[in-house]
Amino acid sequence: MALLRPVKDLGFPVIGLVSDGQQSIRLAMGETWPNTPYQYCQYHYLKDIAKPVVDLDRKLKTGLKKSLRGLREIEKQVEDDDSIESEVTRDYLAATRSLLLEDGNPPLDLPGIQIYEKASAVKASLEKSVAKKGGAVLLKKVLLLFRKLPEFTSKYQAVKRWQIPIQETARLLSPAKISADQRSETVRFEMECLLSWMQKSYTQKEDSLLVSNFQSYTRGFWKGLFTCYDAPWVPRTNNDHERFFRQTKTKHRRTTGRRSWNEHILRFGEFVVFVDDALNQQNLVSRLQQVSYEAFNQERRRWTKRLDETTKRRRFRRDPLAYLKQIENKLC
Repeated sequence: MALLRPVKDLGFPVIGLVSDGQQSIRLAMGETWPNTPYQYCQYHYLKDIAKPVVDLDRKLKTGLKKSLRGLREIEKQVEDDDSIESEVTRDYLAATRSLLLEDGNPPLDLPGIQIYEKASAVKASLEKSVAKKGGAVLLKKVLLLFRKLPEFTSKYQAVKRWQIPIQETARLLSPAKISADQRSETVRFEMECLLSWMQKSYTQKEDSLLVSNFQSYTRGFWKGLFTCYDAPWVPRTNNDHERFFRQTKTKHRRTTGRRSWNEHILRFGEFVVFVDDALNQQNLVSRLQQVSYEAFNQERRRWTKRLDETTKRRRFRRDPLAYLKQIENKLC
Protein backbone atom coordinates (compact mmCIF):
# COMPACT_ATOMS: atom_id res chain seq x y z
CA MET A 1 0.00 0.00 0.00
CA ALA A 2 2.82 2.42 0.88
CA LEU A 3 4.43 1.87 -2.54
CA LEU A 4 1.18 2.42 -4.41
CA ARG A 5 0.00 5.51 -2.54
CA PRO A 6 2.39 7.95 -4.32
CA VAL A 7 1.15 6.62 -7.66
CA LYS A 8 -2.46 7.19 -6.67
CA ASP A 9 -1.65 10.66 -5.36
CA LEU A 10 -0.49 11.71 -8.86
CA GLY A 11 -4.17 11.90 -9.73
CA PHE A 12 -4.03 10.08 -13.07
CA PRO A 13 -7.17 8.04 -13.87
CA VAL A 14 -6.54 4.29 -13.59
CA ILE A 15 -8.88 2.47 -15.98
CA GLY A 16 -7.51 -1.05 -15.48
CA LEU A 17 -5.12 -3.18 -13.46
CA VAL A 18 -3.04 -6.21 -14.46
CA SER A 19 -0.76 -8.27 -12.24
CA ASP A 20 0.49 -11.81 -11.76
CA GLY A 21 -0.75 -14.25 -9.14
CA GLN A 22 1.05 -12.88 -6.09
CA GLN A 23 -1.54 -12.51 -3.33
CA SER A 24 0.04 -9.46 -1.64
CA ILE A 25 0.02 -7.51 -4.92
CA ARG A 26 -3.60 -8.44 -5.58
CA LEU A 27 -4.72 -7.28 -2.14
CA ALA A 28 -2.76 -4.01 -2.27
CA MET A 29 -3.95 -3.03 -5.76
CA GLY A 30 -7.52 -4.13 -5.04
CA GLU A 31 -7.67 -1.94 -1.93
CA THR A 32 -6.00 1.05 -3.61
CA TRP A 33 -8.31 1.01 -6.66
CA PRO A 34 -11.32 -0.99 -5.45
CA ASN A 35 -13.72 -0.19 -8.32
CA THR A 36 -11.22 -0.62 -11.18
CA PRO A 37 -11.36 -3.68 -13.51
CA TYR A 38 -8.63 -6.06 -12.36
CA GLN A 39 -7.20 -8.70 -14.71
CA TYR A 40 -4.95 -11.48 -13.43
CA CYS A 41 -2.17 -12.13 -15.96
CA GLN A 42 -3.19 -15.03 -18.18
CA TYR A 43 0.41 -15.75 -19.19
CA HIS A 44 1.42 -16.27 -15.56
CA TYR A 45 -1.62 -18.50 -15.18
CA LEU A 46 -0.54 -20.63 -18.15
CA LYS A 47 2.99 -20.87 -16.77
CA ASP A 48 1.68 -22.04 -13.41
CA ILE A 49 -0.75 -24.68 -14.69
CA ALA A 50 1.93 -26.00 -17.06
CA LYS A 51 4.60 -26.57 -14.38
CA PRO A 52 4.26 -30.40 -14.32
CA VAL A 53 4.34 -30.50 -18.14
CA VAL A 54 7.40 -28.23 -18.29
CA ASP A 55 9.17 -30.39 -15.68
CA LEU A 56 8.39 -33.57 -17.63
CA ASP A 57 9.55 -31.95 -20.86
CA ARG A 58 12.76 -30.79 -19.18
CA LYS A 59 13.65 -34.41 -18.41
CA LEU A 60 12.98 -35.31 -22.04
CA LYS A 61 15.16 -32.41 -23.21
CA THR A 62 18.03 -33.35 -20.89
CA GLY A 63 17.94 -36.99 -21.95
CA LEU A 64 17.88 -36.13 -25.66
CA LYS A 65 20.80 -33.73 -25.38
CA LYS A 66 22.87 -36.28 -23.47
CA SER A 67 22.18 -38.88 -26.16
CA LEU A 68 23.68 -36.66 -28.89
CA ARG A 69 27.27 -36.91 -27.69
CA GLY A 70 30.29 -37.19 -30.00
CA LEU A 71 29.48 -34.15 -32.12
CA ARG A 72 32.78 -32.35 -31.64
CA GLU A 73 34.89 -35.30 -32.85
CA ILE A 74 33.10 -35.34 -36.21
CA GLU A 75 33.32 -31.54 -36.47
CA LYS A 76 37.12 -31.77 -36.18
CA GLN A 77 37.30 -34.34 -38.98
CA VAL A 78 35.50 -32.11 -41.51
CA GLU A 79 36.87 -28.77 -40.35
CA ASP A 80 39.39 -28.26 -43.19
CA ASP A 81 37.94 -30.63 -45.79
CA ASP A 82 36.34 -29.05 -48.89
CA SER A 83 34.77 -32.20 -50.33
CA ILE A 84 31.03 -32.27 -51.00
CA GLU A 85 30.52 -34.98 -48.36
CA SER A 86 32.29 -32.84 -45.74
CA GLU A 87 30.20 -29.82 -46.72
CA VAL A 88 26.98 -31.82 -46.36
CA THR A 89 28.24 -33.27 -43.08
CA ARG A 90 28.93 -29.77 -41.74
CA ASP A 91 25.38 -28.76 -42.66
CA TYR A 92 23.96 -31.70 -40.73
CA LEU A 93 26.29 -30.99 -37.81
CA ALA A 94 25.04 -27.37 -37.70
CA ALA A 95 21.47 -28.68 -37.53
CA THR A 96 22.44 -31.10 -34.77
CA ARG A 97 24.26 -28.38 -32.84
CA SER A 98 21.10 -26.29 -33.15
CA LEU A 99 19.21 -29.08 -31.38
CA LEU A 100 21.63 -28.88 -28.45
CA LEU A 101 20.99 -25.14 -28.14
CA GLU A 102 17.20 -25.42 -28.37
CA ASP A 103 15.45 -23.88 -25.35
CA GLY A 104 11.92 -23.45 -26.74
CA ASN A 105 9.55 -20.95 -25.22
CA PRO A 106 7.60 -22.60 -22.37
CA PRO A 107 4.86 -23.08 -21.46
CA LEU A 108 3.48 -23.59 -24.98
CA ASP A 109 6.61 -24.22 -27.08
CA LEU A 110 8.38 -26.95 -25.14
CA PRO A 111 12.05 -27.58 -26.00
CA GLY A 112 11.97 -31.33 -25.37
CA ILE A 113 9.15 -31.80 -27.86
CA GLN A 114 10.86 -29.56 -30.41
CA ILE A 115 14.19 -31.38 -30.06
CA TYR A 116 12.57 -34.80 -30.48
CA GLU A 117 10.54 -33.79 -33.55
CA LYS A 118 13.43 -31.97 -35.23
CA ALA A 119 15.86 -34.77 -34.35
CA SER A 120 13.47 -37.24 -35.97
CA ALA A 121 13.45 -35.08 -39.10
CA VAL A 122 17.27 -34.87 -39.15
CA LYS A 123 17.56 -38.64 -38.69
CA ALA A 124 15.13 -39.33 -41.56
CA SER A 125 16.99 -36.87 -43.81
CA LEU A 126 20.34 -38.46 -42.94
CA GLU A 127 19.00 -41.88 -43.84
CA LYS A 128 17.96 -40.55 -47.27
CA SER A 129 21.37 -38.95 -47.79
CA VAL A 130 23.24 -42.10 -46.77
CA ALA A 131 21.08 -44.10 -49.17
CA LYS A 132 22.00 -41.67 -51.99
CA LYS A 133 25.70 -41.75 -51.17
CA GLY A 134 26.48 -45.39 -50.42
CA GLY A 135 29.97 -45.04 -48.95
CA ALA A 136 29.36 -41.85 -47.00
CA VAL A 137 31.41 -42.68 -43.90
CA LEU A 138 31.09 -39.25 -42.35
CA LEU A 139 27.32 -39.11 -42.81
CA LYS A 140 27.01 -42.55 -41.24
CA LYS A 141 28.91 -41.27 -38.21
CA VAL A 142 26.47 -38.38 -37.86
CA LEU A 143 23.54 -40.77 -38.28
CA LEU A 144 24.99 -42.89 -35.48
CA LEU A 145 24.55 -39.94 -33.10
CA PHE A 146 20.77 -40.45 -33.35
CA ARG A 147 20.79 -44.18 -32.57
CA LYS A 148 19.18 -43.69 -29.14
CA LEU A 149 16.33 -41.53 -30.40
CA PRO A 150 13.71 -44.35 -30.41
CA GLU A 151 14.28 -44.83 -26.66
CA PHE A 152 12.63 -41.44 -26.05
CA THR A 153 9.44 -42.06 -28.03
CA SER A 154 7.34 -43.05 -25.00
CA LYS A 155 8.56 -40.02 -23.00
CA TYR A 156 7.79 -37.76 -25.95
CA GLN A 157 4.27 -39.16 -26.21
CA ALA A 158 3.75 -38.65 -22.45
CA VAL A 159 4.69 -34.96 -22.70
CA LYS A 160 2.48 -34.48 -25.76
CA ARG A 161 -0.46 -36.03 -23.89
CA TRP A 162 -0.01 -33.74 -20.87
CA GLN A 163 0.39 -30.74 -23.15
CA ILE A 164 -3.13 -31.10 -24.61
CA PRO A 165 -5.10 -29.38 -21.77
CA ILE A 166 -2.51 -26.57 -21.59
CA GLN A 167 -2.83 -25.88 -25.31
CA GLU A 168 -6.60 -26.06 -25.11
CA THR A 169 -6.61 -23.57 -22.24
CA ALA A 170 -4.44 -21.19 -24.27
CA ARG A 171 -6.84 -21.54 -27.19
CA LEU A 172 -9.88 -20.76 -25.04
CA LEU A 173 -8.23 -17.71 -23.49
CA SER A 174 -6.71 -16.48 -26.74
CA PRO A 175 -7.73 -12.99 -27.95
CA ALA A 176 -8.55 -14.60 -31.30
CA LYS A 177 -11.54 -16.10 -29.49
CA ILE A 178 -12.87 -12.71 -28.41
CA SER A 179 -15.85 -11.50 -30.44
CA ALA A 180 -18.56 -8.86 -29.99
CA ASP A 181 -20.96 -11.31 -28.35
CA GLN A 182 -18.35 -13.08 -26.22
CA ARG A 183 -18.30 -12.17 -22.55
CA SER A 184 -16.54 -13.40 -19.46
CA GLU A 185 -19.34 -15.87 -18.70
CA THR A 186 -18.81 -17.53 -22.10
CA VAL A 187 -15.11 -18.14 -21.56
CA ARG A 188 -15.78 -19.12 -17.95
CA PHE A 189 -18.29 -21.75 -19.10
CA GLU A 190 -15.83 -23.15 -21.66
CA MET A 191 -13.14 -23.38 -18.98
CA GLU A 192 -15.54 -25.22 -16.67
CA CYS A 193 -16.20 -27.72 -19.48
CA LEU A 194 -12.46 -28.16 -19.96
CA LEU A 195 -11.95 -28.83 -16.25
CA SER A 196 -14.73 -31.43 -16.29
CA TRP A 197 -13.28 -33.13 -19.38
CA MET A 198 -9.82 -33.17 -17.85
CA GLN A 199 -11.04 -34.89 -14.68
CA LYS A 200 -12.72 -37.60 -16.77
CA SER A 201 -9.88 -38.07 -19.26
CA TYR A 202 -6.76 -37.91 -17.08
CA THR A 203 -7.43 -40.69 -14.60
CA GLN A 204 -4.13 -42.58 -14.63
CA LYS A 205 -2.11 -42.63 -11.43
CA GLU A 206 0.66 -40.45 -12.87
CA ASP A 207 -1.94 -37.87 -14.02
CA SER A 208 -2.80 -36.82 -10.47
CA LEU A 209 0.06 -34.29 -10.33
CA LEU A 210 -1.08 -32.61 -13.55
CA VAL A 211 -4.77 -32.50 -12.58
CA SER A 212 -4.27 -31.31 -8.98
CA ASN A 213 -1.83 -28.58 -10.06
CA PHE A 214 -4.20 -27.44 -12.81
CA GLN A 215 -7.16 -27.27 -10.43
CA SER A 216 -5.22 -25.51 -7.67
CA TYR A 217 -3.93 -22.64 -9.80
CA THR A 218 -7.22 -22.32 -11.63
CA ARG A 219 -9.02 -21.76 -8.32
CA GLY A 220 -6.46 -19.12 -7.36
CA PHE A 221 -6.73 -17.20 -10.65
CA TRP A 222 -10.44 -17.74 -11.28
CA LYS A 223 -11.72 -14.45 -9.83
CA GLY A 224 -9.63 -12.22 -12.10
CA LEU A 225 -8.97 -14.48 -15.08
CA PHE A 226 -11.83 -13.27 -17.28
CA THR A 227 -12.00 -9.50 -16.64
CA CYS A 228 -10.54 -8.57 -20.03
CA TYR A 229 -13.53 -10.03 -21.89
CA ASP A 230 -15.93 -7.56 -20.23
CA ALA A 231 -13.37 -4.70 -20.19
CA PRO A 232 -11.55 -5.09 -23.54
CA TRP A 233 -9.32 -2.07 -22.86
CA VAL A 234 -7.61 -4.06 -20.09
CA PRO A 235 -4.70 -6.22 -21.36
CA ARG A 236 -4.77 -9.99 -20.84
CA THR A 237 -1.18 -10.01 -19.55
CA ASN A 238 1.51 -7.72 -18.19
CA ASN A 239 4.04 -9.29 -20.58
CA ASP A 240 4.68 -6.18 -22.65
CA HIS A 241 5.73 -4.26 -19.57
CA GLU A 242 8.02 -7.05 -18.37
CA ARG A 243 9.40 -7.67 -21.87
CA PHE A 244 10.32 -4.00 -22.26
CA PHE A 245 12.54 -4.05 -19.17
CA ARG A 246 13.99 -7.47 -20.06
CA GLN A 247 14.98 -6.41 -23.58
CA THR A 248 16.48 -3.15 -22.37
CA LYS A 249 18.45 -5.03 -19.73
CA THR A 250 19.69 -7.54 -22.31
CA LYS A 251 20.93 -4.74 -24.58
CA HIS A 252 22.84 -3.22 -21.68
CA ARG A 253 24.50 -6.54 -20.86
CA ARG A 254 25.58 -7.05 -24.47
CA THR A 255 26.95 -3.53 -24.68
CA THR A 256 28.86 -3.43 -21.40
CA GLY A 257 29.39 -7.09 -20.50
CA ARG A 258 28.11 -6.34 -16.99
CA ARG A 259 25.44 -8.48 -15.40
CA SER A 260 24.02 -5.77 -13.12
CA TRP A 261 22.48 -2.69 -14.67
CA ASN A 262 21.49 -0.92 -11.44
CA GLU A 263 24.19 1.73 -11.81
CA HIS A 264 23.25 2.20 -15.47
CA ILE A 265 19.59 2.81 -14.57
CA LEU A 266 20.47 5.19 -11.75
CA ARG A 267 22.75 7.21 -14.02
CA PHE A 268 20.69 7.40 -17.22
CA GLY A 269 17.11 6.71 -16.09
CA GLU A 270 14.57 6.68 -18.92
CA PHE A 271 17.27 7.60 -21.46
CA VAL A 272 18.46 3.97 -21.58
CA VAL A 273 15.74 3.30 -24.16
CA PHE A 274 17.60 5.51 -26.66
CA VAL A 275 20.93 3.68 -26.40
CA ASP A 276 20.32 1.52 -29.48
CA ASP A 277 19.51 4.57 -31.63
CA ALA A 278 23.03 4.47 -33.04
CA LEU A 279 22.27 6.05 -36.42
CA ASN A 280 21.32 9.32 -34.74
CA GLN A 281 24.52 9.55 -32.74
CA GLN A 282 26.66 12.60 -33.46
CA ASN A 283 29.74 12.18 -35.72
CA LEU A 284 28.91 8.52 -36.44
CA VAL A 285 29.25 8.91 -40.21
CA SER A 286 32.54 10.81 -40.00
CA ARG A 287 33.99 8.14 -37.70
CA LEU A 288 32.96 5.38 -40.11
CA GLN A 289 34.53 7.24 -43.04
CA GLN A 290 37.94 6.96 -41.40
CA VAL A 291 37.89 3.18 -41.86
CA SER A 292 39.60 2.02 -45.08
CA TYR A 293 37.71 -0.13 -47.58
CA GLU A 294 40.27 -2.95 -47.24
CA ALA A 295 39.97 -2.99 -43.46
CA PHE A 296 36.18 -2.98 -43.74
CA ASN A 297 36.19 -5.94 -46.15
CA GLN A 298 38.62 -7.90 -44.01
CA GLU A 299 36.51 -7.39 -40.91
CA ARG A 300 33.34 -8.21 -42.85
CA ARG A 301 34.80 -11.52 -44.11
CA ARG A 302 35.92 -12.45 -40.61
CA TRP A 303 32.49 -11.63 -39.16
CA THR A 304 30.64 -13.46 -41.95
CA LYS A 305 32.69 -16.61 -41.35
CA ARG A 306 32.03 -16.34 -37.63
CA LEU A 307 28.27 -16.02 -38.14
CA ASP A 308 28.00 -18.76 -40.79
CA GLU A 309 27.12 -21.60 -38.41
CA THR A 310 24.76 -19.36 -36.44
CA THR A 311 22.96 -18.55 -39.69
CA LYS A 312 22.62 -22.25 -40.48
CA ARG A 313 21.18 -22.93 -37.02
CA ARG A 314 18.68 -20.11 -37.44
CA ARG A 315 17.59 -21.39 -40.85
CA PHE A 316 17.19 -24.91 -39.49
CA ARG A 317 15.22 -23.63 -36.52
CA ARG A 318 12.92 -21.59 -38.78
CA ASP A 319 12.19 -24.37 -41.32
CA PRO A 320 13.84 -27.73 -40.52
CA LEU A 321 12.40 -29.61 -43.50
CA ALA A 322 13.45 -26.98 -46.06
CA TYR A 323 16.93 -26.83 -44.55
CA LEU A 324 17.34 -30.61 -44.66
CA LYS A 325 16.01 -30.80 -48.21
CA GLN A 326 18.60 -28.24 -49.30
CA ILE A 327 21.35 -30.43 -47.82
CA GLU A 328 20.05 -33.51 -49.60
CA ASN A 329 19.98 -31.68 -52.92
CA LYS A 330 23.71 -30.90 -52.65
CA LEU A 331 24.40 -34.61 -53.19
CA CYS A 332 22.51 -34.76 -56.49
